[in-house]
Amino acid sequence: YGEDYDKVITLPLFGNDEDDVEDQEEKQIITGEAENAQPENIVPEGINEYEVVYIKPLAGMYKSIKKQLENHVAAFNTNITDMLDSRLKKRNYFLDVLDSELNPFKYSSSGEYIIKDPYKLLDLEQKKKLLGSYQYIG
Repeated sequence: YGEDYDKVITLPLFGNDEDDVEDQEEKQIITGEAENAQPENIVPEGINEYEVVYIKPLAGMYKSIKKQLENHVAAFNTNITDMLDSRLKKRNYFLDVLDSELNPFKYSSSGEYIIKDPYKLLDLEQKKKLLGSYQYIG
């Protein structure tokens, strides 16, 4: 064993000899990436990066909020208009019913009431009926 043990066999690493190592270093420098590589600039020239990063997302959010707000305001206006129309119909119906109930207290020729406040002449049940119809008409 002693004689064989003294012999040392040297093999090149990865199957390359010393000349290949120098070529490999040159290739590594040419094809490798630098450690301090600059990040790719995705913002086109002439446009401020602040606008792209901050302003454009805010503008998109503003547009969506504005659209939602316009929809809510339009729905609110429609609801208010419907509510006012409903109240006007109830009021007109109430006045028509009241007018028909108070016909006996009018002059037939002029249409004016005989007394100042003919509503006082209606009995309690008629008043409740008129007020009930005014409140619960749909």
